[in-house]
Amino acid sequence: RETLRRVLRHIEDLPPKQREIVRMRIFEELEYDEIAEKLGMSEINTRVQLSLARKTLRNRIKSEL
Repeated sequence: RETLRRVLRHIEDLPPKQREIVRMRIFEELEYDEIAEKLGMSEINTRVQLSLARKTLRNRIKSEL
């Protein structure tokens, strides 16, 4: 439970666009093309932003351990 709280807290600290992409991909289980369409961005940019968000989350969680 504590790990989940940490991850959720770190998601909240992401830049708004990255936070929204993470939520849509993980919690709403939307595909990249669906996210891109909803946010008015390219699918490639959606993938890049999600990758950056995941990298940020990994680094922040890793630094806490």
